[in-house]
Amino acid sequence: MKKNILILAVMIITALACSNSEDGVDGKDGIDGAVGATGSANVIYSDWKTSPHVSRDTTIDGTCMRVRHLNVPELTAEVLQNSVMLTYFRISSIGPYALPYISDAGSGTNQINSIYSLKKIFVFRHTFGSCRFTSSVVPEFAGQPVMLTLPQTIEYRYVIIPGAVKAARKKQPNYSKMSYEEVCAHFNIQQ
Repeated sequence: MKKNILILAVMIITALACSNSEDGVDGKDGIDGAVGATGSANVIYSDWKTSPHVSRDTTIDGTCMRVRHLNVPELTAEVLQNSVMLTYFRISSIGPYALPYISDAGSGTNQINSIYSLKKIFVFRHTFGSCRFTSSVVPEFAGQPVMLTLPQTIEYRYVIIPGAVKAARKKQPNYSKMSYEEVCAHFNIQQ
């Protein structure tokens, strides 16, 4: 054991003694490679589209919300497990906005968000502090704002960034913190 440590120490000292701190002459530059096609790194994205499904009222874990969904055949079990998924919405020329989106609309604070599921994206709207689906005043909901709808005219667009090989020592951007425009520019997605 002591012999191995002694050999290792001699090798390290020899390597350090033989190294030169001066930089050598740079070699000749190589030939540039062919220009590749512009790509989007296997990113999957949709066109802007409305939900063809009727908005429905539901309660999940005591939270009242209005829900629509989008059919997304690309959302496989593997994609759900290994990808970054982003959803945006716009109303006519207003937007796009990234989900989750929180605003003060109507008479209360609202959130529009999404839940990703096998082959579907569920988009929901929740009015904080309210479970009042209609304008009729029910005693247990007195004083609560009426929950806002998810209009048929809202357009949605999703971007799926598949996971691939784990990057070594390279920090990946936090796509959910990027604006819609930054994501489109980063992946060369036509707006």
